[in-house]
Amino acid sequence: MANSWVKLAIIAAIAIVSAQPHADAQEAQGGARDLSIVLTGQSLIINDIRMAGPAFDAMTPVLDADVVFTNFETTVREPGASIAELDPMSGVYAPPEALDALQEQGFNLIAFANNHIYDIGEVGITGTLTAANQRGLAHSGIGANLDEASAPGYLRTPRGVVALVSAASGYLHGRGRASATQPGLNELAIDGGDVVGPGGLDEQDAERILTQIRQARAHADIVILSHHNHVYDRPFYDLMMERSPDRLRPPAWVRAWARRAVDAGADVIVMHGAPFLQGVEIYNGKPIFYDVGNYIFQVAPQYVDLFGPLAGESAVVRVNFSGQELRGIAFHPIVLDPRPNGEGASAEAARGLPSLAEGDEAATILQRVTDLSSELGTTLRITDGVAHVVLPNLN
Repeated sequence: MANSWVKLAIIAAIAIVSAQPHADAQEAQGGARDLSIVLTGQSLIINDIRMAGPAFDAMTPVLDADVVFTNFETTVREPGASIAELDPMSGVYAPPEALDALQEQGFNLIAFANNHIYDIGEVGITGTLTAANQRGLAHSGIGANLDEASAPGYLRTPRGVVALVSAASGYLHGRGRASATQPGLNELAIDGGDVVGPGGLDEQDAERILTQIRQARAHADIVILSHHNHVYDRPFYDLMMERSPDRLRPPAWVRAWARRAVDAGADVIVMHGAPFLQGVEIYNGKPIFYDVGNYIFQVAPQYVDLFGPLAGESAVVRVNFSGQELRGIAFHPIVLDPRPNGEGASAEAARGLPSLAEGDEAATILQRVTDLSSELGTTLRITDGVAHVVLPNLN
């Protein structure tokens, strides 16, 4: 146990150094510069997807940007690490090489706060921090204690500094929350609502996260809040089983919370948790993506039917800024199949990987996100298989 704590202390020291912003925002920006951000949904990944062959490269056309983001919805298991705490029904983990695969696809900004990051306990937090820091990945959402788990991660690009604050709510089952002395994730707790209802925000958690957004605002050109949420107005499992339309729409508390985060200084809110694409709202000139669905979905086969076919229809979103001014948003529709297709290691690696949607599939996905966004006061225009947000200041 002593060796474990020493290791965490070393990891923490590395994480603190790597998380520091490299320059003041104005120095980094040097005037208004164009910056492109690609946002993907959650990556529930359990293997080295480079073994998937051509399916590994299918998304190359839309992953070229200054910043490429995903939520890593699993935990890293280092070779030999115990899985004694793994839930045999719903627990997941991935080898460190899963992060190598994401890097090869172009990902350079990772959120780790989610309901699977603690699936093998502290060793998963340790393994994930070790793997991310060894690879120089900018990240946030977990740490050796609550201060570190809450802290922004910073990515320096040639076009400016981007900060990421990451949090998770719901389906944590009382596990994984970081404390002053305990490794874990950055939780935004919902009073009485872990998996069974709305409740109210834990204001201490909320203010801690808003403070980190304000801190990031002082040091970065663009600030992103990643929030992984499973708390809806009714139990999440019930929404899935009933195929309720509510699973495609943010509850009122989420909308209110997202707006508070924008008011605190966030330029982009990107949410996930429910494995479905939801709408986008533009609030005070900043985009709030209420759920970007799945990017990689290697969920256990017995759970595929729980979520239904919409879990395999999502989008990769490209967001363009000039300085801190939003200049464009484009939704590129994707499809993925979490069911096994074939046998062997390459087939398993390819399971749940995305590809660009075409034809009627693409049209259906784009019309759905257009309709859901319209309910939030946002207009999308579909052109050549891509849905573009109509921004009042540009159109």
